[in-house]
Amino acid sequence: MSSGTKPRVYYKKSGDNNTFVGNTSADNGWKYVEANGTSTPFDFTIDYSIINGGSIGVGDVVQYFVVAQDNAPAQNVAINSGTFAAQPTSVALTSAAFPIGGTINSYTIQASISGTFHVGTAQSAPYNTLTAAIAEVNSKVMNGAVTLLLDDATYNSTSETFPITIAQNSGASATNILTIKPNTSNTATITGSASALLKLNGADYVIIDGSNSGGSTRDLTINNTNTASCTPVWIASLGTGQGATNVTLKNCTLSTGSTTATTTYGVFTGASSAVGTAGDDNDQLLIQNNAINTAYYGVYAAAGSTGLLDGLQILQNAIGSSVTANQIGKAGITVIQATGATIAQNEIFNINGAVTNPQGIVIGTGVVSSSVSRNSIHGLFYNGTGGYGGKGIDINTGTASSALTISNNILYDILGDGWSTLSSDAIVGIRILGSTGGVNLYYNTVNLSGNAPRTAATVSAALYIVSTASSLNIRDNILSNSIVNATTSSKAYAIYSDAASSAFTAINYNDYYQRHPGSARYIGAADKATLSARQPGTTQDANSISADPLVNSATSLKPQLGSPVLATGTPVSVTVDYDNNSRSGSTPSMGAYENGADVVGPVVTYTALSNALVATSRTFSNVAATDISGINGSSGTRPRVYYKKGNLFNEWNDNTSSTQGWKWVEAMARHRHSTSRSTIRSCHW
Repeated sequence: MSSGTKPRVYYKKSGDNNTFVGNTSADNGWKYVEANGTSTPFDFTIDYSIINGGSIGVGDVVQYFVVAQDNAPAQNVAINSGTFAAQPTSVALTSAAFPIGGTINSYTIQASISGTFHVGTAQSAPYNTLTAAIAEVNSKVMNGAVTLLLDDATYNSTSETFPITIAQNSGASATNILTIKPNTSNTATITGSASALLKLNGADYVIIDGSNSGGSTRDLTINNTNTASCTPVWIASLGTGQGATNVTLKNCTLSTGSTTATTTYGVFTGASSAVGTAGDDNDQLLIQNNAINTAYYGVYAAAGSTGLLDGLQILQNAIGSSVTANQIGKAGITVIQATGATIAQNEIFNINGAVTNPQGIVIGTGVVSSSVSRNSIHGLFYNGTGGYGGKGIDINTGTASSALTISNNILYDILGDGWSTLSSDAIVGIRILGSTGGVNLYYNTVNLSGNAPRTAATVSAALYIVSTASSLNIRDNILSNSIVNATTSSKAYAIYSDAASSAFTAINYNDYYQRHPGSARYIGAADKATLSARQPGTTQDANSISADPLVNSATSLKPQLGSPVLATGTPVSVTVDYDNNSRSGSTPSMGAYENGADVVGPVVTYTALSNALVATSRTFSNVAATDISGINGSSGTRPRVYYKKGNLFNEWNDNTSSTQGWKWVEAMARHRHSTSRSTIRSCHW
């Protein structure tokens, strides 16, 4: 291949003549440059200095087509795109080949943009609304970072047109990032009703940061009041290989208008075509430190098998609400078709209502090489009477080589009226379903408790494993179930496995605890009333225990000092605990916490004093104070009795008789107290 016969790109301004008369800036018509290389694939450098007039400007439309010839004896010439007026015999086109017909490719010369811009009603157009500001960015090529600072308190449908769509920008990069955030000291709200308020339509390198300080404060609320098929923020893919990539959504409060409509999402990641439709290759997304409420799904991220979500991170979000009307309706986090995902340090709470089978985290089809760690999942409660229950973590990847690690999660307060089938509607802490395999379950603490009121026989389990699961590595977990069932034929299992012993590559160093009579462990198609009876069913579990883990309370799962789970586990690949404390390299603790703690105050008991005669003081004895870590008996910190006359103020001022309120004396030996009349104001006994 030699000069003169290499592929060429022909180009011109759209308003120039559709002919070829010469290859200089003085000629009105098509120009050309040859390919830079000598073999396919080729690249070209379009030279604007030879275009008619010698330059281009913003708004100019440049048309172009590529021609190439083969090495046949009678050389054939092809064009893309357009059609020749007469078939040429060489890439060195003559005027006979023109005018070019058909559809001709073109592009528009755009202006560039970079810098920081304030957005608000006090600004000049196009920065007086967020809609116009985004349209301005979309119309230009980013040649540097662009930051839009929100100056106003509210951006709503009075001035905005929703959804505000952020388009792909050819200049976006790891340095040329579009950031949208509240201005310093401003608290902003974006509110309206639409499919979405902000739609990232295949847009790359975008940060939506709700903090006005550059920290972790949540100073931006995005509230979509729509009640169906909607989300506040829509991260949308234009197709396989055309996802919205390197997007960060952090420090925001996100909500919709309904907790019960099945198509409302706190954050939705999928296709551009419709909210709720899976979309490929929305890669390297970070969803961090958001407060998400008032939606059926908290975070929903779904792709197809041809374009997995790579590198998805869902971190440190608070998903739920203490206000009933603002709770999540169905599921906290749902991920489908992803690789390298990290779901960590989220709190998912109060999914509580009449929606059946509330779920904390759903790891769905095609999720591989991912981790779920250090999440707190609680308050999942079905409050109807139809026979359903909460599910803390559901895992159903559909692949035997999932390479998942589920570690250091705490799950509690998961209830419902109950059901008889664990694979469908019963109360379960963690479930492994379908043909899922390759799961590491390490250092989790599941504590089921409370009352399941259904009058028919029910079952519940801290861990349920379906018969088709495989390659499971289950070590160092606390699986505790003390649910009280309404019927004596009901059972509360610590572990219920329909899988054969061959499904476990390792299962050991776990604490399986059931508090109530009639409960059991289920393995090998039969109930096992004791741990020793269970061990042959797995051919492992030699170092597992069946003991009360002595957590501090039903909702505070850190073990008490002296708990049997402390320093009785085995090292695995996870090296920190729920609190990010280092694990022992030789004898780590079972469950999510490496260290025990006494977080509950002492138990104080005594016999109430009877009425008495007037005196200067009164002594009472046998005050018992007990605590797992002992009672402090040093002066100034030993037990005290506080007392006052019934008609004096219920307040504390000081410990003299000159003020109203409570007075105190410290305990003497063996916690005997003496109340002093001299410290009580206006002492007339």
